[in-house]
Amino acid sequence: MYSYPQVAEKLTILLNHPVRYIDMDPDILRQNLIKHNEMPIWLANHVVEIQIMSVMVPEKPTDTVRCLLGKEPRSLESFLYETKEKFL
Repeated sequence: MYSYPQVAEKLTILLNHPVRYIDMDPDILRQNLIKHNEMPIWLANHVVEIQIMSVMVPEKPTDTVRCLLGKEPRSLESFLYETKEKFL
């Protein structure tokens, strides 16, 4: 399991520039998603709901990927490296 600040730290190293996680109040996050990202209200509400749930009830690793695909899941580092351009 990785915390949001740990993911930001890994992105900082990968991208070679500072990335930080900002723990926003859910209402402020919703407002920002709508105003600055032009996200529809229904989607902003859903993103905030998922964010709240992820903090209140963190998921635990499972063997689902291994069982369904027959191989080990890739690491966070591999995923970030493979999708690096999405974070630029």
